[in-house]
Amino acid sequence: MTPAAGPLPLYGYGRIPWDTARPLLDGCACTWTDFDGLHLTDTPPPDLPRAATHLWGWTADGSRLVRLRFDTPPYVYAAVLGATLPPAPEPMDLVIPIRRPVVLRPGRQQSTRSGTSDAPADLQAAPLPDAFTALRWELAEVPGTAPVTFVRAVPKETAA
Repeated sequence: MTPAAGPLPLYGYGRIPWDTARPLLDGCACTWTDFDGLHLTDTPPPDLPRAATHLWGWTADGSRLVRLRFDTPPYVYAAVLGATLPPAPEPMDLVIPIRRPVVLRPGRQQSTRSGTSDAPADLQAAPLPDAFTALRWELAEVPGTAPVTFVRAVPKETAA
């Protein structure tokens, strides 16, 4: 994916159960945040992460980006951006893909976080794990009246 890629096919799936959405993440690395902290995995989680709002997935070559927004368990809203799409299990009602321009930009890069905020006793933020700071985070934005943002990570030395 180039900095101004596309137009690329954007697939929308609506509200579907986790077991139906999970195959969309096959072959993807994934990241999400929940009460246990930041997660970065080479494969999708087997179960729906609890206390998270979104999960992002991407293939190593960047040809497919996946965004899941969590609803009441076990449901998610799924969107897939890119040319490759794994076979969808039944009963997946696929919205016909629409081609949209994509803007790829770097995410905000921070090597460390202090773990402090305006209130000295508020230590909710924590240092980012090394696995996260070793990567360059990128945002693939589909602009428009209902914009959607996908996230991916690439090693810093191969970042576009």
